[in-house]
Amino acid sequence: DSATGNPALDSFASKPRIQQALVLLAGIGMNIFFAWILFTLAIGVGMPRALTHEEALTTPDAHIVVSRVVAGSPAEKAGLVVGDTISSVSAGEKVVSDHSAESFTGFIATLPLETSVHLTVLRSGETKELEALPAKNVVPNDQERIALGVGVASVGTVSAVWWQAPFE
Repeated sequence: DSATGNPALDSFASKPRIQQALVLLAGIGMNIFFAWILFTLAIGVGMPRALTHEEALTTPDAHIVVSRVVAGSPAEKAGLVVGDTISSVSAGEKVVSDHSAESFTGFIATLPLETSVHLTVLRSGETKELEALPAKNVVPNDQERIALGVGVASVGTVSAVWWQAPFE
């Protein structure tokens, strides 16, 4: 009773165990509910993530990001580093028209040998122009494939419609 002036009787520890358990469970439940609300909002608004080939073709802010550079490869010799954003790729008149990782690797693989590739990359806010010469014997399990020796991923922001966001 707070009327008696004894604060110990009003404390959490003085309440019955079932009431203490219910309060603790309610706290856990509200934390889980709040996290669910935050994730739903984030998915609904959209968050940058790796994209599938189909998503890369339809996502307006899709871009190709370098995720790996093989040591001693044409990509390393050209100056590509992990984290570079590739904004354009061309070889003579040929140009990669979309920002799909599959289109990029397919484009490089179909070039004739000794064809130089022009890459425009964004690194730390600066635009850099690089030239690379794809070669064979770069991909360990496919020695005949023409490659740069770089791993790439399509990255972009995809949002869910409001009624699907809670279940994504």
